[in-house]
Formats: sequence, structure tokens, C-alpha cells
Amino acid sequence: MKVVGLFTVAALVAIPYATAQQRAINPNWQEEKRRLFHVGGHYEGHDYDGHVHTEEHEYAVTAEGHDVIVFEECVGKYLEECQATIAAAVVANPTMFYSYDALDYEVLPVRTSSSYDYYKVGLRTNVAESHVAGVLNNGLVFYPWDWCSDLEGGCVSIGPWDCDYGGGLSVEDCCQIIKSDVTYPDNNGNELECFVDPPVGSETKPVVTKRVFIHVDSNNVVIHPPRNE
Repeated sequence: MKVVGLFTVAALVAIPYATAQQRAINPNWQEEKRRLFHVGGHYEGHDYDGHVHTEEHEYAVTAEGHDVIVFEECVGKYLEECQATIAAAVVANPTMFYSYDALDYEVLPVRTSSSYDYYKVGLRTNVAESHVAGVLNNGLVFYPWDWCSDLEGGCVSIGPWDCDYGGGLSVEDCCQIIKSDVTYPDNNGNELECFVDPPVGSETKPVVTKRVFIHVDSNNVVIHPPRNE
């Protein structure tokens, strides 16, 4: 596997970030919002680490210097098949996986509009957990579904909300903006709420090189590329 130079990584980080940011402020952002799936505390659908494609796996280097292997080939496979694919990769390439004999799998179901916590908005913080950064790292906070109340005229799209004021709002202040925008309960009687979503690499959610996040749907099919982080 080829080692990635810092210049190459920086260039690869900058290009997808700028593109995503432009899409987020585009008047047609609705389609983009639908691609943001909330997965067990993680918003997925965008990735801003530096990536290099090898013959077998996508190889990424984070800003913190942690090497990340991204298993693109797992997408669309059943969980057991994906786990077997990862296990085989670890055996075949031990030096890429810190000489571990095996990796630990953390399987996360994708949150849907039918999930028990559907009414909660995830507030992705920065790594320092000092303010809301958003999944695009520009302060924008998204909610991926419509908010439905027959008493208020039916289903409407809500968000995104800009929590980037003054260099980034706290979780409390950002949530207050969101709740002030949507002040009525939905058809189930739930009001919009928030929860804190620290990123991998933060104190709350530190990097664990032996861990692989695998996101699956209700049929146990992998829907996002698993990553060791």
C-alpha cells in the first residue's frame, strides 16, 4: 500500500469539503438533505478525510494522523458477509491494521423516521466539543425528515439551521434556535428535541483503531462503507 503525502491529503480534503458546502447553501439543498442519514449517533453520507484508492480498499489519513481503512466493497452486502470480508483483509494485510489478529465490530442501525428517537436532531460538535460544527463542518444542522402535524397544515420540511454565529454556538444555544423555529408537536405528540453528537476523535468518542463501525438497515444490509476508527 502506498503512503500518502501530507500535500496530497490536504488537497483531497479541501475539494470534497468545498463541494459539499456549495451544495448545502444551494437553493436545491433538499436533495442533499435526504442523503444525510443519522446512524446511531453519526451523520453519514459525507466524508472529509483524505482518501486514496488502492487495489483492495480505500485508504484514508485523518487530520489527526490516524490511518483509516474504508471498506467500500461492503456496501450492499449482508452484515455477516461484510464481517467476513473485513476479517479476510486483516489476515491478508496485518501491517495495515496495527498487527491486530482481528477487529472489533460496532454494528449501528440506521435511524429512520420510524425510530423511537426520530424527533431528535443530532448536533454534531467539533472535536474539542466546544461548539456545534455540523456534519459539513460549517455550522449547518440538518433534520432528514419532514415534520408532520395535521393541526399545523400537514407535513413540512424543516431546517437546516445555521449554528455558526460568532465562531460556533454551544449545544444549548443551537438547540434553542432549532426549537424556537419549530414550536409545535407532531402528530405523535412529540416536540422537536436535540442530542449531542460528538465526532470520532473527541474526548467523548476517542479513536479506537481496533474498532470498525458498520451501519446496517433493518434487513442487516450494510449501507455505508465501514471504517476502522
